Amino acid sequence: MPRPKAQTQAQLVTAAMHCFWINGFGSTSMDDLVRKIGSSRHAIYSECGGKTELFLACMKAYQEQVVAPAFEQVEVEDADISAIESYFTFQINRAEEMALPFPGCLVANTTAEAGVLDPRIRTEVENHNKRLKDGFRNALANSTSNQIELDELAELLAISTQGLWLYSKGLTESAPLRRYVNTLITLVRQRIGNDTCN
Repeated sequence: MPRPKAQTQAQLVTAAMHCFWINGFGSTSMDDLVRKIGSSRHAIYSECGGKTELFLACMKAYQEQVVAPAFEQVEVEDADISAIESYFTFQINRAEEMALPFPGCLVANTTAEAGVLDPRIRTEVENHNKRLKDGFRNALANSTSNQIELDELAELLAISTQGLWLYSKGLTESAPLRRYVNTLITLVRQRIGNDTCN
């Protein structure tokens, strides 16, 4: 039988990312990766260095391929609370295009496993959570002159985001997610004194 075609590291990482995303780091074995990727253990080790190193590469790819296209609108200099709402809508729309049930978020899924994770993976989770909080704070700062509550509300949004995507893994339709986001944004608008619809 012919040997499988060699894959680049980028191809291996993209294929593995989806495997980890659905199954989690702990529940994904090297055999699972070999089957999903369609490559050999040798190729995975030689191209990526092993399961943990491959997962770290997947976390980086996830930031570039999944997080950035959705979240950069919250991080731009002139973002406001409407950008936060748009971020949630973008992510829910994208989830609807994927196979059901919803896969959630790779980082949120990983957070649920954090107690048994390599410290390097935990650091990536912490960096992601900081990115969320900083981005939300940026947009909120452009939505209100009340600086006192910015950190608390940014933290609320960051925690809500992770909880929302974990919750989505048990759903087969998006209506509960949209209701939650509508309520969350309404509450934040009221808290910062910006309850007009944009």
